[in-house]
Amino acid sequence: MQRALTPTLTLTVAYVGNKGTHTLGDGDSRNTNPNEAAINLPASYNGYNGQALHYDPSVAAPGSTTNPTGIAANGGTSTQNFLQRYYFGSLPACTDSNYVTPVGESNISSGMCGWDQAIFYQGDNQNTEYDALQVTLAQTFSKGLAVTVNYNWAAAFDENTTY
Repeated sequence: MQRALTPTLTLTVAYVGNKGTHTLGDGDSRNTNPNEAAINLPASYNGYNGQALHYDPSVAAPGSTTNPTGIAANGGTSTQNFLQRYYFGSLPACTDSNYVTPVGESNISSGMCGWDQAIFYQGDNQNTEYDALQVTLAQTFSKGLAVTVNYNWAAAFDENTTY
């Protein structure tokens, strides 16, 4: 909207806005991985020996002569896969008769998932919004002199959920 307040003074007001519905959004960055390696893994997620595990870089890798399992007596391990909840853990899908237990994983037995990859969800269920108000006041003087004042207010909103 533009309005001449006097023959030499004009006011312009503008609104700009946009709304995104069911978008992927931004800011999630796949940060909701339920299979991310933990520093401490509760015993309830360790179907291998039912022991709580924790990260310990000094523990030898599995298959070594000093520690064939890769898990120390105190539950320490340097193997990141062992600290993922669905590696030794079990889900209904892993106990399905069609599920194939990973080959070459000596610590994984039937019914354990053996998953060592990230699990995340990307859905188009976020909303975004942008709103802006722009105001311009222009005054002209004699001999071509002019003064213009601009003001802009803007805000952007995005849902950043944990899915």
